[in-house]
Amino acid sequence: MRINVLVLVCLTMAARVLGQTMPVEEKMLQINGTELFTKSIGQGEPIVFLHGGPGMDHTYFLPQMAELAKDYRLIFFDQRTSGRSAADVNEASVTLDNFVEDIEGIRAAFDLDKMNLAGHSWGGFLAMAYAVKHPDKLNSIMLFNATPPSSEYQAEMSQSVSEKTPAEDVVARRRILQSDAYRRQQSSAFEALYRNTFRVSFYDKAQVENLTLTFPSDFAARNARLRHLYGDLDSFNLLAGLKKVTCPALIVHSENDNIPIQAPEAIHAALAKSEFFLMEASGHFPFIESQDEFFKGVRDFMNGLPGFSQR
Repeated sequence: MRINVLVLVCLTMAARVLGQTMPVEEKMLQINGTELFTKSIGQGEPIVFLHGGPGMDHTYFLPQMAELAKDYRLIFFDQRTSGRSAADVNEASVTLDNFVEDIEGIRAAFDLDKMNLAGHSWGGFLAMAYAVKHPDKLNSIMLFNATPPSSEYQAEMSQSVSEKTPAEDVVARRRILQSDAYRRQQSSAFEALYRNTFRVSFYDKAQVENLTLTFPSDFAARNARLRHLYGDLDSFNLLAGLKKVTCPALIVHSENDNIPIQAPEAIHAALAKSEFFLMEASGHFPFIESQDEFFKGVRDFMNGLPGFSQR
């Protein structure tokens, strides 16, 4: 795969994250026929992060996930068509296989022989799809409240969201969709809509206000291109492929997530070297709601990897 650095902006300035000063590097990379925005924070053993969506971007991981930059180099990127990555992609290129090959391009661009790959929600599904196709390129895999590996769970997830969404949130959502700001496709309307949508995904509903939501001015057009991806997601099952993945794995799930617990249990059963970490009093975003417990779990897993020495 041909990978060229299109624009390299090395920020020699330091970022102050949670009271510590650490290096930040931002790059625009030409990868797999598109331009992807990347951002790395910290130093040490690298971890590549895959954000949720499809259609979100890396910014919702921050500032909370930067806690891990005290010990590791965190590599974020905005997926195809998302965030600060290129918007002018051919809609036909928006496929699951290209999303997976974009991850492979990130690995090669950062000169990682084998990588630690962490994915949240849809990003967790992508991490599993990558592991099935490129198991030899992984040092470890971490799945945080991952989208289920099989389409058989979709109906149950939708039902759970519907049953848990209070009437006032339904009314508020309708009001947003009928607003002038939404008709004008303004970023503020999308932020309000997504915050309303994600409220049901939190155990402590007030914590949704701590979720960073960033939408580019052309978000609607970018999101429309993702419709081509949905054909790949009508029917799928990654479980058979996951049985061939032999790297260490951490599976994080929350008792109050709308994803049925049978899904991460099935992943745990399929991955031969996996640890299953079940969190209480937390929803779909445990790195926001249960920070101490979540980050301790990740550090314990990383520090226990074969041959890993904490720097």
